[in-house]
Amino acid sequence: MQPEAFQCGNWSLHWSAIIWPAVLFVLWGHWHTMGRTRGWPHSAATAVALLAVTGIIIGARSAFVLTDPLYYFKHPIAIFDLSSGGLVFFGGLLGGLTGAFMAAGRYNLSPAAFIDTLITPVPLAHAMGRIGCFLNGCCFGAAYEGFTGVTYPAGSPAWIRQVYGQAITRFDPRSLPVHPVQLYEAAANLLLYLVLFMLWRKRLPAGRVAACYAVGYGGIRFLAEFLRGDSRIILAGLHLSQIFSLIMILFGIWLWKRSRTNRQGFALS
Repeated sequence: MQPEAFQCGNWSLHWSAIIWPAVLFVLWGHWHTMGRTRGWPHSAATAVALLAVTGIIIGARSAFVLTDPLYYFKHPIAIFDLSSGGLVFFGGLLGGLTGAFMAAGRYNLSPAAFIDTLITPVPLAHAMGRIGCFLNGCCFGAAYEGFTGVTYPAGSPAWIRQVYGQAITRFDPRSLPVHPVQLYEAAANLLLYLVLFMLWRKRLPAGRVAACYAVGYGGIRFLAEFLRGDSRIILAGLHLSQIFSLIMILFGIWLWKRSRTNRQGFALS
């Protein structure tokens, strides 16, 4: 659990510099291939992939910057430093959807069917991102002495939080064991991806795949938050991410009920 994948002298390559390009490549490849399968023109599939990927980066980073705006106001150059992570999933999801819908509008793609193709590979990319979180040490879990517990080295986010919480001292070389919650979520997202991909191939009524994702990931994230050990924003007794998760679940239920009962939503409008 070291953030550096390779190190040579003073030069090091962080896992985030490997994982994130791989994530964006996977999304690009899925969207382009799946779009072409659904009859999108080559230019439309390329535009959707490009704008969605761009939106993910901007949205995910912007959401992270907003967690500490005063710091980034004083250090604006740090906004562009992604070497140690600093990306928020919900911001990336919103940014990716915004970019993709901009492209969809330009090429007159059917929004209802378009959302299903867009959402299907998201859990796979998210699973890869969570593995990156695990290697980077961020988004760590609560203290746990069970067989799945993992420890992080001195200087890691988990170690620092436990030092400040007086669970360990600054002389301890590693943190206490914590839940590898990032790996739990990665496994759950991978399973969700497999389910969504099978549903996508069945050509369900437009909107149904997106609805399944909203309910599925909303449930995954809501439960995973109970095992998080990093700093969380609390509102009404729930983590902010849990509130967003409940909104996702409700939206998914609504979308399922509102989805069309015919199978004609996959063509160009």
